[in-house]
Amino acid sequence: MTTCPVCMNEANNDGDCCSVCGYHFQDATEAFEAISIDTEGERAHAADQAPASLRVCYGKQEGLVFPLESDFIEIGRSPQCGVMLNDMTVSRVHAEMEKINGEWTITDRDSFNGVWVNNEAIKNAVLNPGDLLQIGCFVLRFVE
Repeated sequence: MTTCPVCMNEANNDGDCCSVCGYHFQDATEAFEAISIDTEGERAHAADQAPASLRVCYGKQEGLVFPLESDFIEIGRSPQCGVMLNDMTVSRVHAEMEKINGEWTITDRDSFNGVWVNNEAIKNAVLNPGDLLQIGCFVLRFVE
């Protein structure tokens, strides 16, 4: 059985939409289980480099580096996002990052699965070099 993310009713797996509210499951964000990340001793002591970046350290695009070349960037599975994470556990526009007064912040854009920083669910957080971000099934390291 599938749970409809809109009305929370159980729906048959053989249907492509919820029989109660009509929500279409095709291209819908999927739920996931949070990954436990051991951050002790793992925080990178990143050397000064420009620009800041996000490095995928777990997930389908492991090893990929996303340079943060502007002071505002969206993260999601939409091709219009500056950091595109192509998986259904990631919302179309999942989060945004912004550099304010020299500090990078991350804000959850009311995503289905939330944003996690160093194993804590957040709505908004200031990032430090070496922080681990979990967005859907991806784990990314913030490097500044």
